[in-house]
Amino acid sequence: MSSVVFVAPFFLDTTLRFVEAVADLPGVRTGLVSQDPAERLPPGLKNKLAAHFRIADGLDPQQIADAVRGLARQIGPPHRLIGALEQLQVPLGEVRDALGLEGMGAEVAKNFRDKARMKTVLQRAVVPCARHQRVTSDAEAWSFVDSAGYPVVLKPTSGAGAKSTFRVADAGEIREAQRARLANGVTGETETFLLHHLETDLDHLIGGEIARDQDLGGRQQLLLRHQLADVGVEETRPHDHQNHVE
Repeated sequence: MSSVVFVAPFFLDTTLRFVEAVADLPGVRTGLVSQDPAERLPPGLKNKLAAHFRIADGLDPQQIADAVRGLARQIGPPHRLIGALEQLQVPLGEVRDALGLEGMGAEVAKNFRDKARMKTVLQRAVVPCARHQRVTSDAEAWSFVDSAGYPVVLKPTSGAGAKSTFRVADAGEIREAQRARLANGVTGETETFLLHHLETDLDHLIGGEIARDQDLGGRQQLLLRHQLADVGVEETRPHDHQNHVE
């Protein structure tokens, strides 16, 4: 039997669905690390868990590492350390690196958590990508806009779910967005809003087959079909119903 540690700082409904899906896997002992107390777990899910370890900060890699060690004494050495929250991915990578666990390490996680770094990695791999620049001041933002033109998108380098993200179409909007962001101490990234160019490049990335849908959803579905075909899987359709760790 395999032991898996799932880190879920808070017991949000969506998060608990992921936890339960893991706990329902056959041959898996699931240990849960959280900031919320075990008493807040639904009774049915609580009974499926092999162990629980509460920590004060569910995003702190050192506390997560200590929790994993504590759970290992209860359910055995973990085979995997997982979590669904995007903000957890770098801390989890640091813990995997520190404890020698399989899975995505911290440096790989940073390649998608830091949006400016992500685009640099994609460009080096010759993947079509919007022009971008990390900005920490008004001067840097204006310099980029003078070079790239409007419209542009401002977003946090480690953003998730489009939070603190602004699409700006003129100088007034960029001033307002920058004031709001810098007042909160947010380091931003500015990228050109090149939706048309990105769509054209995507047409060439999906086997030369062009999605006729006007929205990106159709293109994503087409790309998925090609990815599934590459690994020999047939598409199925629904029925009608940052810290140091020791």
